[in-house]
Amino acid sequence: MNIGQLPWWGLLIIIVVGIAIIMIIPFFKKNTKKNTPSLEQKDIPKNLKPSSNNLLWGIYNGFGKKQSIRSTVTVYVEEREDSCSLCRPFENKVISLEEFGQNVTTMSEAISMGYHHVGCQHVDIDYFHGTTIIPENKWTKENKQLRYNLRLKQYKIEEQIRDLKYKLDNENNSNDKQDKILEQLQKLEKELSKFCDDNNLFRNKERENPYISDVKKFN
Repeated sequence: MNIGQLPWWGLLIIIVVGIAIIMIIPFFKKNTKKNTPSLEQKDIPKNLKPSSNNLLWGIYNGFGKKQSIRSTVTVYVEEREDSCSLCRPFENKVISLEEFGQNVTTMSEAISMGYHHVGCQHVDIDYFHGTTIIPENKWTKENKQLRYNLRLKQYKIEEQIRDLKYKLDNENNSNDKQDKILEQLQKLEKELSKFCDDNNLFRNKERENPYISDVKKFN
């Protein structure tokens, strides 16, 4: 039978049934969602719950990488033997992670003065007022400057090594010139190895890769 041949009351029944179905479907979806088990706060093991309600997200540590959570609003800067002049004033000092600090430097202020620059290796340690004991400085400014200068010299030798390796890989040189570059490279690698041994420095061969990113050159 063609639907157009149905009596008016038949068409009315079909329309009413259709409207009822449209109204019932969302109800079932909502009811199903309510019955779906979810992980409530009480179901989370205590050792996985944050210890503080005042958490800061995305605070950068000394290596320029985001930490997921910090449970304090203050930190202190760990001292380094080879720190630069920009970071030295903040070593073993308390820094506030809040926007405004009372009688204490804020992180935004410290960064504006050069702290956490590219290549900075300082680490921020959680500081709990009345509990955390900040150690005394171990090294003098003169000693830190000396060690920092040694680190700069190491960076310079590493840069020369990267340049020579890049030339070997990318320049169309004669065999004689290739041999000369290779000889220079081997000489520099020996120089760097001896320099690190003599000055108690760590040789990071990853930084000698000519295709390394600019940030990793100083980490």
